[in-house]
Amino acid sequence: MTPEARAWHPPDLSPTDPTRIPAMNGSRLLVQPRHVAEADAVRAFLDRPRPAAMEIGFDHGMCLVDRARAFPDTLQLGVEIREARVRALQPHLPANAHAWRVDARSALLSVVPDRRLSVIYVLFPDPVWKEALRHRHLLFSPAFTTLCARALAPDGILHVATDVQPYFAFVGSLLGNWIPADPPRMGAELSRRERVCKRDGVPIHRGSWRAPIRLDEQGKRTHA
Repeated sequence: MTPEARAWHPPDLSPTDPTRIPAMNGSRLLVQPRHVAEADAVRAFLDRPRPAAMEIGFDHGMCLVDRARAFPDTLQLGVEIREARVRALQPHLPANAHAWRVDARSALLSVVPDRRLSVIYVLFPDPVWKEALRHRHLLFSPAFTTLCARALAPDGILHVATDVQPYFAFVGSLLGNWIPADPPRMGAELSRRERVCKRDGVPIHRGSWRAPIRLDEQGKRTHA
């Protein structure tokens, strides 16, 4: 682990209302007319009668495309805030995959239906090295984990991988009441960052969790 990674630490966070999420660079107000069609296209994609998974920050999209081809029984939604990445990937997407330029938190808040996702993949999220920007731009927060819990099916899995050990410890602290789970189906392709880590001998930290559950009034399992 580099000295920079070893020195990383999270911002001070307190539980926040998940309807009040920070806007990362490239995020959009999905109620604006020019973005409504994009949001509606994702709603229609997720309305198809198949299990659905979501990858947050797919970078070049190699893992997203690989999983879509390997698991044609599952819809693969990828979200990424860098427009160039989304445009470059779109011609290569199988029919069961969809790429969208959007802030994942906005998508989870207002577009992805409750209990719709079987897996949420967060592979090598940006640790936001500049401390002054960390509070605003860091993906993981109490609000984000609340959004993930709401979007996951009762047996759905949140899977995280990172080479920044303090970040992984921070994620684990946010998911303290979540239930450790076996990793989901991953496919054979490695992300660009994972290839670099394997080449350079950098340890990778991985974890899979299910959201805490309770029984509703009808005795059905639901997220706490």
